[in-house]
Amino acid sequence: MQPDRQQEKEAAIIEEMLALLQEKRTSLKTIRVGIAMVLAQLSLAGFLVAYSRSRLAALPILHSIALLSAFNLLVFGVALFLVVRPIARIRRANVELHHYQDSLCALGRCDI
Repeated sequence: MQPDRQQEKEAAIIEEMLALLQEKRTSLKTIRVGIAMVLAQLSLAGFLVAYSRSRLAALPILHSIALLSAFNLLVFGVALFLVVRPIARIRRANVELHHYQDSLCALGRCDI
């Protein structure tokens, strides 16, 4: 194989690897946002429980508790989606990165 053509293939593989690493970084940032959403939700719920004036009289505020619980469930579902989906993307990117590393080794560049 010609040296120029081999260098072009190596450059293309390295560019693909860099794109996959960028995708992994983006996925990790998405996971961080999902975790922050869950923590904010738990902090708000803890604050409301700690400063509730009607601890024993739950019946007058039952509709508010039900609404808050439904909202918390919705936010938790979105946060769960923001955590689980990027994990699958990271796994897929890792598999593809290993394939690209094998391709580079086949071209004689196992040092990367």
